[in-house]
Amino acid sequence: MSYYGGNSTTRGVVYPGLESVVNLAIQFSLDRYWVIGTDVHYVHQNKSRFSGKKGNARKVGLPSSEQWSVAPCLEYSWNENLSVSAGSWFTVGGRNSLNFLSMAGTVFYYF
Repeated sequence: MSYYGGNSTTRGVVYPGLESVVNLAIQFSLDRYWVIGTDVHYVHQNKSRFSGKKGNARKVGLPSSEQWSVAPCLEYSWNENLSVSAGSWFTVGGRNSLNFLSMAGTVFYYF
């Protein structure tokens, strides 16, 4: 069995559907050093297509899907060359997609 379904009797090729992604990033400076921000992320994927023989598999391929996620963060800048940020990224809704939660931290140094 694979991510796209099928089993050992399945012979063919799965063609993943086209994917569209939109990302909107927003930041707001609280003062000279602190910034809050978030990314709003949307993904739509068309259903996959299968070419071949299913064998005795009940399902091969994936339906269309949609997913909304956000990634809020807090950033601190020591100066114009050095800053750090920390935040999370998680699913807020969707259809035929997996939920997730992730944490992230970054160090930015511009030279």
